[in-house]
Amino acid sequence: MKSLNKIVVATAITFTSISSFAASPLSHTSNSQILVVKATVPATCTLQMIPPMDFNQLKNQQEATSTTEVSVTDCYTADGNTPVAYISTNTGEDNQYIMTATDKSGATINYGLYTDSSYKPSEMITPYNDGKGHGQEISLKNGQGSATIYGEVPAGQDLSADADKSFTQNVTVEVEF
Repeated sequence: MKSLNKIVVATAITFTSISSFAASPLSHTSNSQILVVKATVPATCTLQMIPPMDFNQLKNQQEATSTTEVSVTDCYTADGNTPVAYISTNTGEDNQYIMTATDKSGATINYGLYTDSSYKPSEMITPYNDGKGHGQEISLKNGQGSATIYGEVPAGQDLSADADKSFTQNVTVEVEF
């Protein structure tokens, strides 16, 4: 029977040894820092090259219309804002859509730019250099979008003295996002 006690004692020592090992504290020291993981998605919008708006050959006293596309890519806006295209005529306070003859004769042709093809005064894109600009919204899908700008040379302008003349006006298109 003595041998049985030895086995029990040996077994008891083994359990004590295992329990003691499992409960012992780590024998090394440690130091920790926090790793900050971050990213920024900037509000951005790239305005693409805008094709010229060409009214082609005008006829005396007759209306003429034309369109062009304003396109943006890589457009990601803060708070989901819709980008808006604004036009500046660069004419100061006059704020008018007036093409002038390239021959410097002083001849002019009035026109308008609109948000739709109804050519109603309420749909005119008001040049923003007057501080009260009315722009054209650009719908976005996956960071890309475009908007059509409609142009009209209204009927009733006497162009009879303007044969063989070319007319232009440079306007600035700015996209706010």
